[in-house]
Amino acid sequence: MSTKTFIGYDLGDGESITDYVTMDSGEEFDIRWSDMPMLGMEEGRAVPTTYGYTGDGRLVFFNTIIRKPSTIKRVCVNFKRRPTDLISGLTESSAKYVSLQKIAEEALKKGRWPQEPEFNSRAMLNFRDSVVTFTNSIFENQIYKEKVSSEVKRGGSSEIVFCAGHPTRWNDLDVKIYELIMSQSVLGKGSYAGVRTSLTMSSESRAAYLFIKTPGTSGSKNSEENYLAVGDCALLIDVGSSTIDVTAVTADSNDSVDNYGNNYLGVRCIDFLIRDLYVAKLKEHGDAYSRFVDVVRNNPEYANAIVMACREAKEKLFRNRGIDDYASEDIRGIDSEEIFMSEVENLINTSDVTSVLKSDFHIPEEVIASMKGKSWRTLFKEFLQELKTRLNNKNINVGRIIITGGASWMPVVKETVKSVFSENSDDVILDMDPSRSISKGLALVGPYREKSEMFRKDVTEMLDTKLPEIINKNIPKLAEAISPVISNIIQGIVMKRIREWRAGSITTINGMKAKIESDCSEQNMKQRLESNQAYKEATIKWASDSLGQDIASELNELCTRYKVTGFTLGDLNVFSEIKNLKFDVGMPDIPGLDVLFTIAGLVIGVITAIMLPTIIVVVIQIVAAISTLLASLLVHALLLIPGAGWSILLVVGGIALIYAAIKGAQGAKEMLMEYLSDCDLPLWVRDMMTDEKMHSELKKSNMPEKIRKGLTSDNAARKKISEDISISLRGQVEKKTQEIQYAIESR
Repeated sequence: MSTKTFIGYDLGDGESITDYVTMDSGEEFDIRWSDMPMLGMEEGRAVPTTYGYTGDGRLVFFNTIIRKPSTIKRVCVNFKRRPTDLISGLTESSAKYVSLQKIAEEALKKGRWPQEPEFNSRAMLNFRDSVVTFTNSIFENQIYKEKVSSEVKRGGSSEIVFCAGHPTRWNDLDVKIYELIMSQSVLGKGSYAGVRTSLTMSSESRAAYLFIKTPGTSGSKNSEENYLAVGDCALLIDVGSSTIDVTAVTADSNDSVDNYGNNYLGVRCIDFLIRDLYVAKLKEHGDAYSRFVDVVRNNPEYANAIVMACREAKEKLFRNRGIDDYASEDIRGIDSEEIFMSEVENLINTSDVTSVLKSDFHIPEEVIASMKGKSWRTLFKEFLQELKTRLNNKNINVGRIIITGGASWMPVVKETVKSVFSENSDDVILDMDPSRSISKGLALVGPYREKSEMFRKDVTEMLDTKLPEIINKNIPKLAEAISPVISNIIQGIVMKRIREWRAGSITTINGMKAKIESDCSEQNMKQRLESNQAYKEATIKWASDSLGQDIASELNELCTRYKVTGFTLGDLNVFSEIKNLKFDVGMPDIPGLDVLFTIAGLVIGVITAIMLPTIIVVVIQIVAAISTLLASLLVHALLLIPGAGWSILLVVGGIALIYAAIKGAQGAKEMLMEYLSDCDLPLWVRDMMTDEKMHSELKKSNMPEKIRKGLTSDNAARKKISEDISISLRGQVEKKTQEIQYAIESR
């Protein structure tokens, strides 16, 4: 596999940044972060997500807007939107949703923008054009491009993979439209910096957590600090400008156990509240406000441009809070106005956020109504309380809370989290590099996915080829385990019907044979096997001790190959949890135990259903042999009895046939046996077949061995059994491989 460079692109509503990592030949990769230049910002610093135009049409960004806000036209700020909010009357269950999903997918394949009206509203086109303009400005910036080209050449990369982030709570259509928009930019052109490119998407909170969990990346003193106790979850709270995303993930394996969030509760509203406060301060000075009104009259976009100055002042205030609780900063607008920490905190704690959200953002009316009259702090606290209730209802145990995202450094965020999750207050930590955790995580998504794809290929090989081989190899052990049980079941049926024949309720041996065959029909035998305690225990013991162990050994080889640690053979045994279930008592009222009984029942049912036709064939052969044996024993016994025994035989077969049988003629004996099998014999004749004699003869027949050989000797049937069991157990094994895959992707 050739070397690839992976660039993570975090286009945030408030600020944006990129990071990259290079992967060599699909093996281990060194994490070498490069401080990429971002549109005039200091290298390694995020650039505010905004742009505008000078009077002569030149594209400019944050620093220029801050320096000369009154001269900037068409300022585009906080332009990131949830795509489906721009399509009216849309629900995820509607046919329209499904139709638009297909349209977006087809447009991505063809590399064109769809013609349908939903994709061409003014709001949607403005969103598309803003994302494309800003994205192209970053990646086509000469300094940035030269830096990437240099890194690509140095690492010998033959491909660049761009991974763009999206809010976790966006639905599939949101993500698909966003990917379609990204594909319209330089990221979707197929080549960049002299090499081919591809574009992929990933949820932002998952990427941030991936970065934080990777040993050595998040600034912790040792990699063990990134891990949690088994059963605990790390709660990642990603506080952004437009959204809040929450992901609960276990540190030992498994998967993200819960995703939650709010698509509208980011902190961008605070910047706009500060802007309104700034304007209110100007009103207190008549001349200053007049100048402001004149500028806005000539340049309506100035009101948006000034938001950048408000954000800058807010960030300086909070970053200096530890130095001076009474800090103040100047908002650099048409006239500078001093703003104090107490004023900003008052806005956060008391101001109705809908005063700016309703007018400045495309937010559904029902969402605005639910927020009306509430401050950002109140809404954030309510969100966290709802989150806590949700986690409790799902029995999710929080071991650590990590706050990340561009707004996570605001003291109110950590204070509110600690107040709601008071029991975890000592475990609330701030990400060491919140402004870059998402972009770095997005850069890591690519390498881990590469390793994951390699792993999936190995898993497919295992499931398609090795799993049937493992099952085939273990069929003799299965036959060994269940043949005595099946033999006992059949013997019980046979003895019951022989006793009925001896008692006269069944008139002939053939009638008895028919009854036994009916008892051993596929439907009856299935019911008998699945309700038999010994059979269930033997099947589950085979599944856990033989098949499960061999599958675990194969999975352990995959773990070794991909350097995944922490799994024991017991952990990898897909049947280990059901090994000790007791089927002869009622199911205890223990949470989760019903699932184990369901799995056990599925395993037993699958094996029974698949092996039953083979078992029935063996049973029919055994029943026929038993009937023949019984008739043969009767002939032999009657031949040895003078008088009465002969008289019975004379009635049945005639004198010539009897003499021939006495002399050992095999054909004559078989005819006598056939006649006897269809005769209503006297009870004293039937009484000759005592329980002791029948038990002895059944033991001599070595029924368990016949069943065992029947299950193992037919190679075609054995192959079919292996393939069918493999298909049925594939889901269980797949589930276990997903745990390993998660470990690969998150460590």
